[in-house]
Amino acid sequence: TNVNDPDADVQFTVAFPGEVTSTNGQRIEGDAVQWTLKPGVVSTMSAQARVTDPSTRSFTGAALWLGLAALVAAGVIGTLAYLNRDQTPAFAGAEDAEKPED
Repeated sequence: TNVNDPDADVQFTVAFPGEVTSTNGQRIEGDAVQWTLKPGVVSTMSAQARVTDPSTRSFTGAALWLGLAALVAAGVIGTLAYLNRDQTPAFAGAEDAEKPED
């Protein structure tokens, strides 16, 4: 459609789920940005926001649990290997050596 009023403008407002960190529009609140656009003119709108989902677990916590589980598994494997090792002497002593028959 054609807009006949040269002083007309369009206001476009977006609310983000987190704090807006950068924009080329006007910040209305910490999480809302507004652009004033002229009809018939191509405009570029940009905004970036940072949001952290509180329902997700942190990577640090998951890494700590995974590391602890790996250490426990290595400990169990090491203990089982130690308990099931071959306990026969590797070298026979002089008294254990068979004497050649004359």
